[in-house]
Amino acid sequence: MDKVKIRTNHLVIFAFISFSVVLLNASFISINEGLNMTYTGASHNLIPFETIVTYLLNIDHYPFAVWSSYIFGDILLFMPLGMLLPLLLSQVKQLRQVIMIAASLSLPIEIIQVLMGIGLFSVDQIILHIIGAMVGFLSIRIVKRIME
Repeated sequence: MDKVKIRTNHLVIFAFISFSVVLLNASFISINEGLNMTYTGASHNLIPFETIVTYLLNIDHYPFAVWSSYIFGDILLFMPLGMLLPLLLSQVKQLRQVIMIAASLSLPIEIIQVLMGIGLFSVDQIILHIIGAMVGFLSIRIVKRIME
């Protein structure tokens, strides 16, 4: 293995570790930081696209920071996963594999947040996480094709 390949592998591993730290921080540590949120009386979202559609149809009723961080934040949070998986694991070659891995990572995060009392279960967040991983994966594919 040449030095460039070894450095690239180390960089990908470092990027994945960094992504993991950011994901854990966003999911469990800073989720309520500065918000003083309590979830008494709030309900879980088990209906796909319910919260997404509510925000988008009533965009003028919510502060920009609220709806944009919910939608774009969750997409951006999982984009690195889609980018790094095919670089880290050579057997990840198909979009459906990235979708399954993103869902397998996102679902436990949502469940743990509920069990720890630091969040509500939202199927929309799982959907947004999957979309983020898909965008990341497709972005890497496009870059690879352009470079070839």
